[in-house]
Amino acid sequence: MIVLDRNTNLPIEPQRQAVEGDWVEVRSGEAIDRFEYHPLVIIPDSTKINVKITSAIVTDAANPTGKEQTDDYRIKVQKGGETTFTIQMQDESGTVLSHIGTAQTPEHFAPPIEGLLGAQGRTIGADIIAGICTLKIIWPNEGEWKITQDALNMYVDTRVIEYLFSTLNISVYEPSLA
Repeated sequence: MIVLDRNTNLPIEPQRQAVEGDWVEVRSGEAIDRFEYHPLVIIPDSTKINVKITSAIVTDAANPTGKEQTDDYRIKVQKGGETTFTIQMQDESGTVLSHIGTAQTPEHFAPPIEGLLGAQGRTIGADIIAGICTLKIIWPNEGEWKITQDALNMYVDTRVIEYLFSTLNISVYEPSLA
């Protein structure tokens, strides 16, 4: 690829970094010797958003009033129970991105939850207001599920925005009869 200086239309020196507006050589069709030059568009680094679970409350037969689970990689809940996650959208320094969603125009968040070992995958939606959302999920069946960074990014262009997330596993169990 050849990049031409936007002012002189001459190839840029190797030590000079290309800037927006320089001309970039684009091959035209299949012919090797046919090229067109188009203005170079520089795509900025993607915006990285940390998706941080700040609270995970399990309400089930064993915890009828709700219990905060502090395990940051695996949540355990009895079949028929409910999990309530408080999720913050944070920048890389940990500051809540309060400009994401308002009460009048909330942003929608619907993380895909991958089913494991034969469990059916799910997608649960919630509204983000001021960078925070509450995701409440009822677990009618026992099984294993997980939420991953790859799943959060499956429908976004990671050149523009990328969600950062540590995998969360959810184990829904039947209580022992013993």
